[in-house]
Amino acid sequence: MRFVTIAWRNLFRRPLRTCLTVCGLSVAVAAVVALVGISDGFQRSYIDLLSARHVDLIVQRVGTGIRLNRLLNPKLRGPLLALPGVHEVLPAQLDMVSMPEFDLSSVIAIGWETDSRLLKRLHFIAGRTLAAGDRRHAVIGKVLADNTGRKPGDKLPLYGDEVEIVGVFESPSVYENGALIMPLAEMQRLMDTKLITAFSISVEHPEDSDAIHAVAREIEALDPTLSALPIADFVGTIREMALARAVAWAVSAIALLVGIIGMLNTMAMSVAERVCEIGVLRAIGWKKQRVVTIILGESLLLSLAAAAVGTLTAIALTRFLSTLPQTSGLIRAGVAPAVMLEGLLVALLVGLGGALYPAFWAARLAPTDAMRHK
Repeated sequence: MRFVTIAWRNLFRRPLRTCLTVCGLSVAVAAVVALVGISDGFQRSYIDLLSARHVDLIVQRVGTGIRLNRLLNPKLRGPLLALPGVHEVLPAQLDMVSMPEFDLSSVIAIGWETDSRLLKRLHFIAGRTLAAGDRRHAVIGKVLADNTGRKPGDKLPLYGDEVEIVGVFESPSVYENGALIMPLAEMQRLMDTKLITAFSISVEHPEDSDAIHAVAREIEALDPTLSALPIADFVGTIREMALARAVAWAVSAIALLVGIIGMLNTMAMSVAERVCEIGVLRAIGWKKQRVVTIILGESLLLSLAAAAVGTLTAIALTRFLSTLPQTSGLIRAGVAPAVMLEGLLVALLVGLGGALYPAFWAARLAPTDAMRHK
């Protein structure tokens, strides 16, 4: 009889217990894949968004704890543009606003200049883009339009005032699809500030990472209070994203601990019920290593089943969350293959961790003592 066949039959001696163990461990795997996948999706979406805009560096003030603080003077644009290697400098205003009328707590508001190429690259599916001289006008992403039921000509509350929607756009980025964009000067007026959040820098040779870092050093030498980071480094420093990933792993760790306990209980019970059988196998020549291998094999089969169920559950969960009005503008549907692989590795580690003690305990049993066990 083949090794896998023996392990499979042993598992289904108690089919209900096997199914409950798979379900319990799959919940832990789903927690890891879904939570880590969502936090990973935040980072990937933001990096994809900046890459699609052909942005190479983000300039902010050094030590900015909250990345949306309005701390830069727009007059810095001229000195930045004059630096060697800099191709384009684009100012931006960013803020997170709530719209309780629509049960939305985290809508991204963006202020761009009306002649910015960032605005020109948007694909409009209704209405028009922003134009010079627009006041109290804005364009919104498709997801935000769906969540609010607004179309061109309708009004949206913003900063205690109202803005008229003049266009609806569709973007490959989940962030932009859930965002509101308005003229930079108009957003500054509504926010009662003359400062901006950041500059987006495009360099002359974006394919050369050394050139990008050289420009970053020039910017920081120009003003030591400025921080110029390549987009991947910038996204990695966003405190909110780091916090989201830390919370995801913390919650996942609790779920994994429960999974290990469940696997340990299942395998211990399975071994205890088969002590006499293990004694017979040892008596007919089975080595300790083979006993350990068969028990660990059963655990790995449980882990693989739980990994499959948990991963599918996590994918379905993220897709569902991406359709909810409260989260559709922040969570992208689907999970990255790398995160699925992490879920598989976690499931296998849980399976091994929960089965090691029962396996070595069974292997240490003397054949005569095991055969007398009742």
